Amino acid sequence: MVITAETALTALWLAGGVCFLLYHAVGSWLFLRRRRRWSLPPGAELAETYEALAGEMGIAHPPALRFCREVGSPMVAGLLRPTLLLPETAAEGTALPFILRHELTHYKRRDLWYQLLLLLAAAVHWFNPLAHLMRRWAASDLELTCDEAVMAGADAAVRRSYGEESYDRRAFKVMTYNVRSFFGESGASNVDDIVRLIGEYDPDIVCMQEFNARLAEKSDDFALLDEQYESAAFG
Repeated sequence: MVITAETALTALWLAGGVCFLLYHAVGSWLFLRRRRRWSLPPGAELAETYEALAGEMGIAHPPALRFCREVGSPMVAGLLRPTLLLPETAAEGTALPFILRHELTHYKRRDLWYQLLLLLAAAVHWFNPLAHLMRRWAASDLELTCDEAVMAGADAAVRRSYGEESYDRRAFKVMTYNVRSFFGESGASNVDDIVRLIGEYDPDIVCMQEFNARLAEKSDDFALLDEQYESAAFG
C-alpha cells in the first residue's frame, strides 16, 4: 500500500485537530470538576441581590453563583451547566454588582458558545499561529464589549470604581528598562533603542531606572514616550 503525501498530510491535520480538541476538552473537564468541588454558595443577601440583578437584565434562569478559592478572577464556566464562579475576595469589593453584571452579560450573549466556535476554528487551523492569535484577540474584544455594556450611562465615579476592581483581576505586561547611561559619554541619546524595544513588546506598564531624567526631558522622542505612558513614574 502506497501512502501519498496528500494522505499523510491529511492524516496529520486530522490528528493535530483531534489532539487539540482533546487537550482543551480534558483540561476544561478537570478545571470544572476541581472548581465546583471547592466552591461554596453565596450568602442569602448576595443570592437575593444576584437574582434581582438577573431579573433586571431579563435573565429568567441565571447560572448558579458560587464562591471558589481556586479561581483568581470572576468567570462563567460550563456550557451545559453554567456556573458563575467568584474568587473569595470578590465579596469584599465595592464593584461586585458591576462584576456580576459583566459576567451575566457574557451569559446572556452566549459568549461561551461563541468561544467554543472560536475553539473549533482554531482546531481546524491548529497549524496556523494566526488562528490562535485571532482567538485571543476575539476573547479580549468580548471582555471589552462587556465592560462597555456594564458602564453604559455610568458616571465617572462608578467607572473609576469598576476600573480599579478590573485592574485587580487582570494581568498586566510590565517592562523594566535599567539604563545606567541614558545619554552616552558623547552626549548622543540612546532613547531610540528604548522606544524601539517598547514598540516591539507593547507593554501595559513601563518602568525605567537609573538614568538622568533631567536630560531625558530634552528628548522629543522621550516626550512622546512619556505622553503615551502618562500615568507612569520615571526615575
